[in-house]
Amino acid sequence: MLKNITYEKDLPVKIEIASVSNYPIHMHPDIQLIYVLEGHVDLNLTFKTYRLKKNDFRYIHSEDIHSLSSEDNSNIVLILSVDIEYLEKIFPNIRTAVITMPTDKTLLLYNNQQLQLKYCIFLLLDEFLKRTEGFHTRVKKTLKTIFGIIYREFRGFTVDREHKAFVYKRLQDIRQTERLGEIIDDIYKNYVEPSTLEEIASRQNLNPYYLSHLFSQTIGINYRDFINMVRVETSEYDLLSSDLSISHIALSSGFSNSSYYNKHFTFWFGMSPQEYRKKYIDKTIAKMEPNIKFYNIKDCSEVIHKNLDSLKTSFGDLPTEPVSQTIQIDQIDFTDSLKIHTGLVCHNPDLLDLPDDYFCHDKLLSPDFIRKYFSSVKIIIDSHPHKKGDSIKPDMYSSIKSTLDSIVTKHTCSFSLGSTQNDETIYTLGYIKTPLYYLLRFFTQKYESIYVDTYYIILKKESSYHILCWNLNLTHEKELTIKSESISAGNFVTISKINIDDYSRYLSEIHRIYPKKHYEDMHCETVKRILEQKLFSQETSFFTEGRINIPTHLHSKSICFISITSTVEQ
Repeated sequence: MLKNITYEKDLPVKIEIASVSNYPIHMHPDIQLIYVLEGHVDLNLTFKTYRLKKNDFRYIHSEDIHSLSSEDNSNIVLILSVDIEYLEKIFPNIRTAVITMPTDKTLLLYNNQQLQLKYCIFLLLDEFLKRTEGFHTRVKKTLKTIFGIIYREFRGFTVDREHKAFVYKRLQDIRQTERLGEIIDDIYKNYVEPSTLEEIASRQNLNPYYLSHLFSQTIGINYRDFINMVRVETSEYDLLSSDLSISHIALSSGFSNSSYYNKHFTFWFGMSPQEYRKKYIDKTIAKMEPNIKFYNIKDCSEVIHKNLDSLKTSFGDLPTEPVSQTIQIDQIDFTDSLKIHTGLVCHNPDLLDLPDDYFCHDKLLSPDFIRKYFSSVKIIIDSHPHKKGDSIKPDMYSSIKSTLDSIVTKHTCSFSLGSTQNDETIYTLGYIKTPLYYLLRFFTQKYESIYVDTYYIILKKESSYHILCWNLNLTHEKELTIKSESISAGNFVTISKINIDDYSRYLSEIHRIYPKKHYEDMHCETVKRILEQKLFSQETSFFTEGRINIPTHLHSKSICFISITSTVEQ
């Protein structure tokens, strides 16, 4: 009944397109998306059977027991499988997170979020069709976007006891989503001997009564009933894959006796465990061959391009970026992460004839270096070339976006130090430093390793972390949370944000306060600090009192620098 999925080398995703008559009961540790391209199929999942029609899709959790069947011989189904171990590096709790999809298609929320996912799915299919240079990198980036949307936007749910189904329910407060997500994660990991509500409330610094009320009101059933539902759900595998006695399965699932197990199983599955085993044990993939016809992806190129063209038209300005994200800085495996060396980040033709010691991190963008060799800092972004005579000049937003996109997708960043000022230049006059200057200086810090993700980058040295997050969406704001279970109290945290849109206003104000003839006065450290405070619209610092849980808000078109530095000698 356990099905193992094999992947191409260096690809964490597998694309299968098939016509399904009967795909027997099975499960796998990896996650799947089932997307109906033509016709319809019936998906039997947990306690319920769902009729999926054209353009419907469903999320299959890790170890979900499910089957597919259809009397419609003309159906075409996309089965998108994703390696769970790869996803866990990005979303540590993805294995136990409960994901639900809205079914009310009249909701604007449904249309917007589903549209984003569909667009990204067909972008992924298009990549598999073309397989051009950079294919693997682009596939992984699109995959992160897909699951970023899923993980952050579809974790809200309630349990419909009457219809025995998980129903999508959006929570407006991201903190409540995270809090309930941690509780659900704990239940699925420890359902045999779960934490008490009092223990969870203590860890969350909450009143147990309040937490109990919050859980029942949001999830739809109380904490104890939810645990028993999970125990029943997870017992299905032993029922269908073994000859273990019902009493043995009841005890190993966490029930005190088989009678209690019988009661809860019958409520959720509509029949007793014995009846369920007798009805379905011969309908698993271990006993029955699948009746399914697979297609070559190239045979479906017409339907892929048709959907992609349609979605491009209706997609509009909807963001593909998640509106919220959680960064787990203590669970990232830095040994497997991208290592950026000085030579890779600093591709500077202007420095070729200078002494080698000027390539070191300390001196690269230091004021002394600039004052000694150049009168300004010039930034050239290779991916935004502007021909002579172009009416469009590079602005701060496009330069920063280009830099970050280049690092995320190509792992390179090209810039030049020089004194020429032209239309292709983003520069500082005197000591007025641009947001792009601070972005590049971030990469010239001393560090042991660097982790690059789609929406954030982390530099690590010993027990200190320097985190860069950004929200370059033109219209949508973003909530993010920096979390760590292992970093102890007493760390010093600084958070500095730059709103890129405010840069022109900031520059005008500086020119008003400090006319050009007074630029020499700006060498003063006090004045430079005042300028930084004006540029960094929000800057806070504090000491951590316990495990790190830092919620912060990012406006559209903004970048954020977060530093977490240990104050305890190692």
